[in-house]
Amino acid sequence: MNDVLYAISLAFRRDHGDVNAFDHDSALPGTRLFVSTFKGLNKVDDTHLEIYLNYWHIDPTYIAATADFYPQIPWTASELSIDTVLHNHTRISEVTASTDGLENLDITKGASVGFMDRELSDANVTTATVPPGFGTGSPYAIAGSEGSARWAALQTWRAAKLHYMPSNGPYMLDTLSPALIAGHQVLLANDPNYPFTADHWASLVVPKIPTVTIGNIPQVVPGIKATVNVSATVAGAPYSNVDMNWLVINPSSGAALFQGTPTSTGTGTWKVDLNETQTGQLFPGAYSIRTITVGKEAVVPVITTKSFVVIPALAYYQALLETQLGLVRSDITQLRSDLNSANSQVTTASNTINGLTTLLYATVAIAVIAVIIAAVSVVMLMRRRPGGGGGSKGGSSKEPEEMDPGSGDL
Repeated sequence: MNDVLYAISLAFRRDHGDVNAFDHDSALPGTRLFVSTFKGLNKVDDTHLEIYLNYWHIDPTYIAATADFYPQIPWTASELSIDTVLHNHTRISEVTASTDGLENLDITKGASVGFMDRELSDANVTTATVPPGFGTGSPYAIAGSEGSARWAALQTWRAAKLHYMPSNGPYMLDTLSPALIAGHQVLLANDPNYPFTADHWASLVVPKIPTVTIGNIPQVVPGIKATVNVSATVAGAPYSNVDMNWLVINPSSGAALFQGTPTSTGTGTWKVDLNETQTGQLFPGAYSIRTITVGKEAVVPVITTKSFVVIPALAYYQALLETQLGLVRSDITQLRSDLNSANSQVTTASNTINGLTTLLYATVAIAVIAVIIAAVSVVMLMRRRPGGGGGSKGGSSKEPEEMDPGSGDL
């Protein structure tokens, strides 16, 4: 955090502070832009810092880049090199160095490294040195223990690598020997403690430029609301991180009749609602709807256009009437089919009833005959009794069950 805060402080020193007094060309255009738009900062915690700029750009990532003052080297190496400028040994700008006849500042090789060594050996810089604005009483004071540790680490680095450029990236400038310098060569070594893997930024290799599709547009009728569906995808997946606007264009004149912002209906989907007033302004004919979509991650405008037709209201109602008549005709046909089916069922039921009636009559007749036969049988039995059907004169008084089968009475 102190490295970042120091870099911001140094930007002001190079633009119009003590460093600028010795080298008026020490601030690059990006530094001057930052200083001119800077309004404040807030240290949220030890790893988060808010930067406030009075600055706008169509590309939000450009605003972020303008606010970014993450340093390339630690504040100790930077302040040590700045001291060589303040003591009139070097200049930051090549132009100023040439004009003043001084060494162009280089923290990796040449006379500048010797001047930086001299700042330490002459005790112009000690382990208690902190940059201007970071001393006791500052809201961002650098603790003495941190300063001592950082200066000791820098001198250890210098002794091992022969230069003053510790890196903050995945690769660091390794030992820069005189032989390498003479041969215009450098040796880079991977930093095993670098926090990001090699594929950490791979998602940024292919820009997320959305593909926008306008759905089918039904025939539009003046004075009747119309809805148009729109979708956006990236690599085939629904994508909503966009800003989208729409316009209705008259192709014959190229004029934009009205415009608006679509309503989100889900991830990667929107709808454009043309209200009754808007469609009421359209005469029968051809028009087109155009969407302008800007992905927030790629900031590349995507323009999609689709044509639609406005039909007269009379034609719409005629078509609607024909549709309804067709539905009524279909209902009538279905009703006739249902009636025919019902009539068929009634006929079948009638035939069944007639068959059952005939069967009933036959059953009744059989029952009557059975009754008659039963009556005749009773009469026949009565006639076969001794003495006929009435009393007997001097005959036997035995009941039929008592008659002797061998008496010959039968």
